[in-house]
Amino acid sequence: MRKLLIAVPALLILLSLAGAPAATTAASDNPATANADLERFCNAIVVHDGVRHKNMVVFPVSLREIADSTGYTTLDEAIENGRIKITEIGSGSVPELRLEILSNEPFFFMAGEVVTGAKQDRILKHDLLFRDGKGAVNLPVYCVEQGRWTERSAQFGSGKTLGSTALRKTAVMKEGQQNAWAEVRQKNEEMRADTATDTIQATYESEKYKGYESDFLDALRGIPSQHPDTVGVVIAIGGEVVSADVFANHSLFARLWPKVLKAAITDAVVAGTAVVEDNTEARRFLGAALAATIQTQENPSQGHEFSLRSDVVQGSFIRSAHGLTHLALFTAKMKSIMPSERNQEPQLQIQQRENPHLQQSLNPQEQVFSPRRDSESS
Repeated sequence: MRKLLIAVPALLILLSLAGAPAATTAASDNPATANADLERFCNAIVVHDGVRHKNMVVFPVSLREIADSTGYTTLDEAIENGRIKITEIGSGSVPELRLEILSNEPFFFMAGEVVTGAKQDRILKHDLLFRDGKGAVNLPVYCVEQGRWTERSAQFGSGKTLGSTALRKTAVMKEGQQNAWAEVRQKNEEMRADTATDTIQATYESEKYKGYESDFLDALRGIPSQHPDTVGVVIAIGGEVVSADVFANHSLFARLWPKVLKAAITDAVVAGTAVVEDNTEARRFLGAALAATIQTQENPSQGHEFSLRSDVVQGSFIRSAHGLTHLALFTAKMKSIMPSERNQEPQLQIQQRENPHLQQSLNPQEQVFSPRRDSESS
């Protein structure tokens, strides 16, 4: 195992030496505390050598120590097993849905996940964490089906998909409904999708996408089983690192990986043929998170959400008293950091391991989720 040690700026060293709270202590909305938790999380990351298929290279990511081994229930599982109910609010409100939690188990839902039916398909604007029992909340969403406002079902089902990388970034960075529609339209045009309502689901149903899906899935969906300690991935497409998703534990990653992979395939289909040869850029991409500006985000769940912005990456992370649950990063689509600038760039002490194989009113009887977060009741 080769270990890459790169100088960390004095500020980050002092933050580390100051004794930031351990991952199991109460979480807060304080960006300084969140920054310390992010640094701790990132510095535990191990980036493995890439698994390549055509113009996509997937770099598996593991953690030297797992702080949160919670067996979260995902969106698909919760809907399919009747653990939650998602409906329109009254006669319908484009930017909000009603989410009812019907079970006491812990839930994690990911920003960018698609729910279908009711009056129009939507995507989640936030990562969501629920650990504190039954209740109801208004759920912020973006519409991803501009041409329909007629009811197809009383409740939403899971689309079993994510938006494309650009659409996910629009949701995570709260870039607005118009941008969400524009990203859906562009992706459907790229896929030559046949859709009367301009839904993102048409991308996945297009002949162009279907012509590539099986090939990529066969080559890459086995990563969780081939790397049993994997908790996430960095993805490079067409010669550029475009995204990273790192989760709290392997089980959560393994169940969400098929969605993440399928979304990436929609981008690989239209990207160039260049490839990223090794994991240097993947490690630098993750390291850029430590140089990012951190801002607290309102979140309708019991998790604490923070946005990240830098010249290299944009994204978010969500945390609870147990630590970070999900870190999502997307390329800021700006110039790459030049070699002369790298000595000023905060870096991760990331290990490299060789792998040759590579959210209107409530009914009086409903319990509302308390603004008190998971952390404050622990």
